[in-house]
Amino acid sequence: MPKHAGISISRAVNLFKTNFGQSIMSYAIEVRLAVACERIRFSEMSLDYVAKSCGFNSYTYFHRQFRMHFGLSPRQYREEQQKRSKLRMEQ
Repeated sequence: MPKHAGISISRAVNLFKTNFGQSIMSYAIEVRLAVACERIRFSEMSLDYVAKSCGFNSYTYFHRQFRMHFGLSPRQYREEQQKRSKLRMEQ
């Protein structure tokens, strides 16, 4: 991409961080985690499969990033979402 834009990789990285307030890598992790949340919430996929399908090569790394980001493990998140869904259905 930077070659097409006529700028160096380091300049592109710096521009991204300046404009979005985070590194490209942290942004990519946020996007992957957002997709993982949707898949956990709306599918029956195993958590390991969710991690792999969202670009995490290691479930351990996915678990750690998820917990750091949301304060819950992926399993706890799924259980919370299931409880909320059940409560909505009962109302």
